[in-house]
Amino acid sequence: MLLELKGIRKSVGDVSLLSDVELAIDKGEIVQITGRSGAGKTTLLRIAALIDDSYEGRVLYFGKEASPAESSSIRLRHIGYIPQFSNMIDALTIRENIDLPLSLMKIAKGERERRIKEVAERLAIEKILDKYPSQVSGGENQRAAVARAIVKEPSIIIADEPVASLDEKAESTVLQIMHEQAEHGRAVLISFVQKVDHIKADKVYSLSDGMLIAL
Repeated sequence: MLLELKGIRKSVGDVSLLSDVELAIDKGEIVQITGRSGAGKTTLLRIAALIDDSYEGRVLYFGKEASPAESSSIRLRHIGYIPQFSNMIDALTIRENIDLPLSLMKIAKGERERRIKEVAERLAIEKILDKYPSQVSGGENQRAAVARAIVKEPSIIIADEPVASLDEKAESTVLQIMHEQAEHGRAVLISFVQKVDHIKADKVYSLSDGMLIAL
C-alpha cells in the first residue's frame, strides 16, 4: 500500500479535529474527501503529506512509518502537494518556483527544462513563467502550484481543494490532469467542499465531526 493513515487523532485545545481516522490509498487510485470549510480536510491532508507532524496515530508510506529524518526526503521525492491557496515563493519567478523541487532532486538541467515546458503548456501558464507571483492572478498562481506538484512525477498527488480559485476551463483541465496522474500509476488524494461527480474517484469519503465516513 502506498499510503496508510492509522488511528489519526488531532486536537486543538478542547476541540477534536480528527478522531481515529483510517485511510488507505494505493498506486493508480483516486480518493476524494469532502467536507465543509473548517471540517479538518486541510489538517488531514497536511498530515498525509508529512507537513504537519503534531498528531497521534501512524502515517505509513510503502508499508513503513516514516521517521522524522526520512519525512523530508519522502516529501521531496514521492509527494506532490497542492495547497488550497497557492504558496509560491515571492522572490522566485513562476519558472523558478516550479523548478525548485527538480533542482533539489538534482535532476539534469535539460530534463528539468523539458518537464517545465510540458507542464506549463498543459496548464496554459507558459506566458507567465518569467513573471513573479505578485505579477499574476490568483488562478495563475494556483495553476503554477499544480505544475510544481506534478512536475516531480511523484508517487502521490495530495491536493487540497485545488480548483476552488479556478474558472471552469482551468478546473476542467486540472481535474483531467488528476485522472491522467492516476492513469500513470500515481495515487491522487483530493479534497472538495462538496462531492464532485465529474472526477472518477475509486473511493469517496466525507469528513465530519472529525470522523471520516465512506460514501
